[in-house]
Amino acid sequence: MDAFLELSLKGTLTILAFLMLFWEADYLLSDEGRKQLYASLASALGASFDPLTIMNRYFSGTLPFLRFILNVLVFSCVPVLVLLVAYVTYTPGFSAQLIDDNLARMNFLRVLFYGIVATFTVNYLVFALYSYVEAALDIRRFKVRYILIVDILSRVVLYVVVTAILFVVAAMLTEDAFLGKKMLAILSVAPTVRHAAAFQDMSGAFLYATAISALPLFLGACIELMQESPVFSGFIRGFFFFLPFADKPIRAISLVVGTFFAIFGIVALGIASLI
Repeated sequence: MDAFLELSLKGTLTILAFLMLFWEADYLLSDEGRKQLYASLASALGASFDPLTIMNRYFSGTLPFLRFILNVLVFSCVPVLVLLVAYVTYTPGFSAQLIDDNLARMNFLRVLFYGIVATFTVNYLVFALYSYVEAALDIRRFKVRYILIVDILSRVVLYVVVTAILFVVAAMLTEDAFLGKKMLAILSVAPTVRHAAAFQDMSGAFLYATAISALPLFLGACIELMQESPVFSGFIRGFFFFLPFADKPIRAISLVVGTFFAIFGIVALGIASLI
């Protein structure tokens, strides 16, 4: 339990450190630009906000297969690249090492390839499952918050399974990975997921990249709960009362996204501690 709390705290602090990269980003926009961004967000997140419509637009089972694959690829690669840029920026000396050390560059590209494969596979399986459930059931009869819970658990469990499979395959292909031992590869899965959840290495970018496409469900669940529960609504309004949404929309967005990442990371740490 102490180790779980320690990693949870480290992960939360790391996420907060990343948020600081965007804390002054609003000043890159003009006053008019900030007003337009806020107006767009307020309109999109109004009472009519429907995360399931967004999911259907990009990941419905009725889409052509290649279009579905392309959407999954975009929703996998773009978050990975954004989070890696944040990680490289946040980690002292990392960018200089990539420039000067050829071995470090090769290792970075190898890990990047693994991460993109893992992220794409997890996202593909989750969205394929969503499209299947959408076709088999009337998914709108379920509360968005319940869909969110299943979504987050599915992403974390699949990330663990996919990581284990990739590690074992790597051990089978070369002795440079896990000394060629499959058992050592399997034993490396739990610490890898724990380090990823706490964003202690590059693997954190891949884990959290699988979470970003669930953000609309998180926002939908919050709006749903605020509409149904005055207590929860009061808590949310009190928690975010200090956010200058109109004047600094990017700062507000970064904190909301950070809150979602913190929840996702705690779930990932909890599942990793059970392995």
